[in-house]
Amino acid sequence: WHVDGLVSGANHSTANTVRPALQLIKTTDSASIVSSIFFMCLPDQVLIYGDCAINPDPTAEQLADIALQSSESAEAFGIDPRVALISYSTGTSGRGNNVDKVRKATALAKARRPDLLMDGPLQYDAASSMDVAKSKAPDSQVAGKATVLIFPDLNTGNTTYKAVQRTADVVAIGPMLQGLKRPVNDLSRGARVEDIVYTIALTAIQAQHLSNKNTAEQQRSEGKTDARSSPVPDADLQQGEAGKIPESPTSIMESHQGAQPAGSA
Repeated sequence: WHVDGLVSGANHSTANTVRPALQLIKTTDSASIVSSIFFMCLPDQVLIYGDCAINPDPTAEQLADIALQSSESAEAFGIDPRVALISYSTGTSGRGNNVDKVRKATALAKARRPDLLMDGPLQYDAASSMDVAKSKAPDSQVAGKATVLIFPDLNTGNTTYKAVQRTADVVAIGPMLQGLKRPVNDLSRGARVEDIVYTIALTAIQAQHLSNKNTAEQQRSEGKTDARSSPVPDADLQQGEAGKIPESPTSIMESHQGAQPAGSA
């Protein structure tokens, strides 16, 4: 017997949650690092921000990994991933080590997942506003309608999520960790009961998605089917029956859009 997921951290640091997971559970074969995302519940949509809690200064290769992990998480929660890698410059308008890192990460991620809608470097306004996108990135399929925003480093990501959370009265659910063989998620030491419930729900959905994915991969390897794993957890997680999670992946967040913000991580 084994557990399918772990929620920890209410009484100890993030490092003490992540370190044992790295030592014992380890990363998936496709992941070079563990990263994190927040679900930002805006009044009219849910956005994903990554990485806002784990990696201080990822390399271009690691940033590409974070973008792909975050896009897969978006798919698992029923969010259509349109991925913007954020920088202080849009397109080819700027130069410098930081923007070049984002440009390289975008190229690496696109090479690994050419099916994804992904663009970078994009400034935040170009990624999120159609009016700005028309002037700064008119040919981009992501600009103005990004749903997954990947920040170049922890300083930028953590500051941005907290600024949006506090200034706009937005509920921020997370951090949800990515890249481990089994779901492990961290709680703030100031977590409320509501925060813990959100995190348990996220962990259960991650676990179901991982189970579906592993089953599909095993069937493909045995030649039984060529179907891809379902990105959305099975109906048992969406029925609202006793003992089940009471809401679907997106409704967990949509029902709290515009609510008071949760405690920050």
